Order: sequence, then structure tokens, then C-alpha cells
Amino acid sequence: MTRVWALTTGEAGMRSQARGLALRTGEAFEEKVFPLPAPWSWMPGHLAPFALMRAAPHGLAAPWPDLLITCGRRSVAAALAIRKASGGRTRLVHIQNPQAPLHLFDLVIPMIHDRLEGPNILPVATALHPFTPDALAQARNEWAHTLKPDARPLLGVMVGGPAGRMELTEGAVDEILAAITGFRNQTDGRVRVTPSRRTPEGARARLMELAAPDPLVEVWNGEGPNPYAGMLACCDRFLVTGESVSMVSEALSAGAPVHTLWLPGVRGRHLAFLEKLQDDGLISRLTGGVLNLAHAGTGPVDPCEPAAARARALLPG
Repeated sequence: MTRVWALTTGEAGMRSQARGLALRTGEAFEEKVFPLPAPWSWMPGHLAPFALMRAAPHGLAAPWPDLLITCGRRSVAAALAIRKASGGRTRLVHIQNPQAPLHLFDLVIPMIHDRLEGPNILPVATALHPFTPDALAQARNEWAHTLKPDARPLLGVMVGGPAGRMELTEGAVDEILAAITGFRNQTDGRVRVTPSRRTPEGARARLMELAAPDPLVEVWNGEGPNPYAGMLACCDRFLVTGESVSMVSEALSAGAPVHTLWLPGVRGRHLAFLEKLQDDGLISRLTGGVLNLAHAGTGPVDPCEPAAARARALLPG
């Protein structure tokens, strides 16, 4: 039996990417969460992997996987320890820049803006994710009657929150509210808003206040099923706060035009990610609270299948 593990240190975005790739291998897989303790979490993973061989309490024990998919720098130590324990049999696929010597992995899948090169490197423009075509078709069947009961255009608004130096300021919320109002005035379309766990309560309250008098604007209140997957499957256009690489990438994979609000404080690699997408015409930046409805997008942007093909080639037999 072929064994595939998807291993992370538990962050939602990391789990999403590792699971997304594992799903597409076509093999049954196990998801493993390994909470890397200090001081190992403070240093490059390749410097301290063998200290982690006491990992059995976290479910990391033989039989070791044939293919190990990891995501995020802090999962590198466990990956290298597992390969050592397997006698070198376990093949390693790492998503994102491992910040460790690249030759230690069979395949590395970084973002293009990481500028990594080599025969075992597959750069991608957007993040991997678990929303396969089958998953989206199922979500469409479950949610279409609720989210899109008529021919009105549907705008999906995906709101995150503070991340690193990026802040969802009052001004940023003003832009989201203005964009929703403008879309309603110009199209008479429906709007569905999904806040995240990171969305500040004040921003949630303002979104709810905007929606209260308008039956065509709905904000998920956190109760009942999350409509996020249904929105990916059903929306005709998206507005996404740009602090989340995963949310932007998942919206792009759906194929509808994507608008992004760049939060104050964006810089460095995250800014490079958004600028590359904008330069390639894949996203339209929200400025002044006005959606550029002429932006038609380019169709689905999804690196998952090319990445899965490379990963499947590492499986035994």
C-alpha cells in the first residue's frame, strides 16, 4: 500500500496547501499536524531534524510514508527526520521556500517571487489549495439555490484581517463598504460576504450594518455552514482582502474576475506576490472603493495539477 502524508505545524493556510496537493496525488493520505516546539522552531529546519525523533506522541511513527508533503519552514525539521528514520526511502515534497538546502528535497514548490531555481524546483504563481473541480461541483450543487437563486450577478466578498504588519484599518473597511455599495448601484446584483476568524469585530459590525436594510447583501454571521466553498463555486466576481495569499489564490482558481484590496502595511514578498498578479492582469486592485467592472480576468489560475503531476511521479511503482 502506498502511504502519503500531508504534514504541517497546524496553520490553516499551510494545512490547506498540503492537503490540496495530497488530494491530487490520487492516493489516500493521512494528515499529520506536528507542533514544533521551541527552540527548534526558531532555527532553520535542516540544523535540528534529528532531535525530533521523539515525535511518536504526535503520531509521527513508522510505518513511514512513501511520499511526505510538507508546507512551511517549520515543518522542514520533521520532514528531514522522517526521511532519515525511513532509511532514505521517503520522498520529500515541500511547498513554499524551505529556507534550507534545496538538494535535501525531491521537489520544492515555491512561489515565483521566491526566485528559487533548480531541477527539483517548480515555481508557482499562486498557492495550492484543496478546491478540486469535483469539490467545486459539489459545492455548486449544495449552494447554488441559496447563493444564486436568479440571474443577478453575484459578488463574493472575502474579508480577512490583520496579518503581520498588514492591518484591516477603518479606511480599508470604508473601501470594502464603498465597493459593495457601488456594485449594488451599478448592477443590482447580489453580494455575499464571508469574514474570517481574523476579521475584527468592529469590521464585522460595520459589514452587518451595511447589509441590514438590503436583502440582496448577506454577511455570514459565523453560525451554520460556512458558504466559502459555495461562493468559490457560484460567484461571478470576487473582492478579496489581499493579506491572505490563500484566499486570493483560491478565488483565482475559480475562474471569475478577482479584485483585491491591498491592506496598509503590505511589503516585501507579499507585495511582490500581489504586484506580479496585477502585472500579469490576473487581479484588479481596488482603489478608492471602486470596483473596475471592466476587469474580466483570465479564467482559472490553478497550479495544482502541474504540481500534482510532479508529485505523482515520485510515488513508487
